[in-house]
Amino acid sequence: MAALRVSNLNRAACRTKCRKKLSEHIREIKLSNVEYQRLTKSQEAKLGITVEPAEVRLITNAEDPYIWQALPEKSHLFKKQLSKHTISAYRELCREVGMSFEAALAPESSSSTGRVPNKGRQSTLSMHSLREPETSFTAVIERLNSDMHTMAAGINKSKEEVIKAIELKEMAEEETNRLRLVIQAAEIDKRRLQQDVQNLTGVVELLRITTVKSVDEFLSRLKLDLNGTTDV
Repeated sequence: MAALRVSNLNRAACRTKCRKKLSEHIREIKLSNVEYQRLTKSQEAKLGITVEPAEVRLITNAEDPYIWQALPEKSHLFKKQLSKHTISAYRELCREVGMSFEAALAPESSSSTGRVPNKGRQSTLSMHSLREPETSFTAVIERLNSDMHTMAAGINKSKEEVIKAIELKEMAEEETNRLRLVIQAAEIDKRRLQQDVQNLTGVVELLRITTVKSVDEFLSRLKLDLNGTTDV
């Protein structure tokens, strides 16, 4: 029981903190320039929306001057009232307010702004906004999608360039390997030719020596023959 009481106290504290955070956020609602220009001077003075923390609702009704706009992945937070949420949900609401969801002026508010209450409104999760398109969540999503497409195109182009670079590198490596083989073959031929030249040089030298010796022997015999003839 003691643990249950502590858990309830923690949940109540988180809920109170969350209500205060959302109340402060609602107070910061601003109109777009287009919508602002439609207001009279007397209405400008009544622009501020003050909702006490205890009166903050996630599921608003037709009399509430504000609605919630949320990205699809955060819509589950607005399917029940604050009093029904868990501690983790309170923390998520505090963390994501103004980022993945925000408060906006209701399309139809009280008579103080010259509008007729919308009796048929049932949900606060409409993506309709009184802000200019470039500041609405829908515009943000569209811009993000556009950025994603642009980024994807850039990535695809980079992939193609990388593939081409890899192919060129592979071709260069293949050509380098081919030239290396050609050089190795030329080196082998060079060494073979050098050996052939060396062998031929040896043969020529041997022939020279043999020829000179043969000539010397022939001349010696010829000399002896000539001397013998002279003596007779």
